[in-house]
Amino acid sequence: MKPDLIMLHVVAAVITLLGGWLMWWHRAQWVQQQMNPQLEPAERLFLKSQYRRRMQASAMLTTLGVLLNGSNEFLIPWQRFPLQFFIYVTMMLVVTAWMVLLAMGDWFATRAVHQAALARLKEHQRHLERTVGQMRNYKDQ
Repeated sequence: MKPDLIMLHVVAAVITLLGGWLMWWHRAQWVQQQMNPQLEPAERLFLKSQYRRRMQASAMLTTLGVLLNGSNEFLIPWQRFPLQFFIYVTMMLVVTAWMVLLAMGDWFATRAVHQAALARLKEHQRHLERTVGQMRNYKDQ
């Protein structure tokens, strides 16, 4: 077997294992989050959609690893079947593009939620500072 094909199989196996491990890890995090009684309904909804996005991206990563493993010239001889090979490679590119879109969506959603939480915290801090100021003014009188 050619060294470049060996490297292709190694990289494909690493990608497949990474995707599988990420699915396991996201599931473990999801189970742990569901046992938290302090979560508000809005937080639960966000975590549910975040879990779905991350599981889908991880499953796509696993799929990409499997597709990459099958992309060598022994399984799909591109010289004899150029259209099928083109469709196969296009599928891999679509899977990759979808993973990138999921990652960007997750990043934007997480950023928006954390910015909103930070804004609420700063507002609460300002309220507490006003209350402390009023208490100091009351004490000075």
